Amino acid sequence: QPARFRRDAMVMKGVALTALAAAYLTQPWHWASALVIATGFMLNLAGAMALGNARSYYGWELGELPRQRVTSFPYSVMSHPMLVGNMVAFGGTLLNPGFRQAWWPLAILHVAFNGALIVMETSVLPKRTRGPEQVASREAV
Repeated sequence: QPARFRRDAMVMKGVALTALAAAYLTQPWHWASALVIATGFMLNLAGAMALGNARSYYGWELGELPRQRVTSFPYSVMSHPMLVGNMVAFGGTLLNPGFRQAWWPLAILHVAFNGALIVMETSVLPKRTRGPEQVASREAV
């Protein structure tokens, strides 16, 4: 089922980014805001590329992949580039006065919830009890 979960997560992320673009692009163009947004999403993309698709979408947490520490860029520079990238991108939307006036609660919540995820990931110990080999053998039965 990890493949189905990953597919659904990717579809939902696509829907969310499409909704953001639809709301953002109705506002007058603001270069500084657009550059900050692009920087944030590029950091997010670099993190996803370093992890690979399965690891980006909870492959280890779902028992599909073994634990592995990724040290290539951007993980060589920071611990949570995908979440930090989201925070930068959604924070960047607030630089656009029109978007900020209409959508500031949504942008603030995105920044806050991504920050909360960083706190959770750095302070809560994982309680995974099955390894990938146990998941595979259980599914084969």
